[in-house]
Amino acid sequence: QLSGGAGVLPPTGDVLILGSALFYSMHVIRLSALAPGLDALQLAPRKAACELLLAAATLFTLTVLLPGLPLTLEIRAFAAEVLQLDGRALALLAGAAVWMGAVTTGYTMWAQSYGQGGKVSAPAASLIYTSQPLWSAAFAYALLGETLLPSEAAGGALVIGGVLLGATAPDPWAEAAATTGASAKRSGE
Repeated sequence: QLSGGAGVLPPTGDVLILGSALFYSMHVIRLSALAPGLDALQLAPRKAACELLLAAATLFTLTVLLPGLPLTLEIRAFAAEVLQLDGRALALLAGAAVWMGAVTTGYTMWAQSYGQGGKVSAPAASLIYTSQPLWSAAFAYALLGETLLPSEAAGGALVIGGVLLGATAPDPWAEAAATTGASAKRSGE
C-alpha cells in the first residue's frame, strides 16, 4: 500500500502522482525526439499554450461540469477569497503570478527545450529535473528562512547521491553501440 490506506486499491492521490510521473517521463522522451529539429524559442510558447489549454479545460471541467466535487468547492472558495483582497495583497498576488509564469514556467520551458534540442539526453534531463526539490528547499531557506527537518535533509542527500550516481554511471547504450560496432568491424574484416 503506497499511502498506508486499508483498501485494496491505492488511494486516488497515489494514482495521480504515479500518473503524473508517467506522463512527465513520456514528455521528456518525446521532447528529446522533437527538440533537435525545432528552435527552442518556437517550441517553448507552443508548450506553454498546450499546458494553458489543458489547465483551462481541467478548470472548466471541475467548476462547470463537476460542481459538487470537494476540489471544486475549494477552487470556488479560493476565487471568493481573491475577490476580497485589498489592493496591496492583490498586487503581491499578481507579482507572484507573473514571477511563476515568466520565470518558473516560461524560462524553464525554454531552458528545457533548448537543452534537449540535442545538447542533453532524455536520461540526463530526467536526472537534472530530479534535483528540483533541492532547489526549492535552497530557495525556501535563502528567501524565507525555512529550515529542513533531519528526514528532509536525509532525503535531499539521497537525491544528490542518486543524481551523482546516475550522472557518473557509464552509458550502457553507448557501450552496447560501441561493442556492436566493434564486433561488426571484426566480422567484416
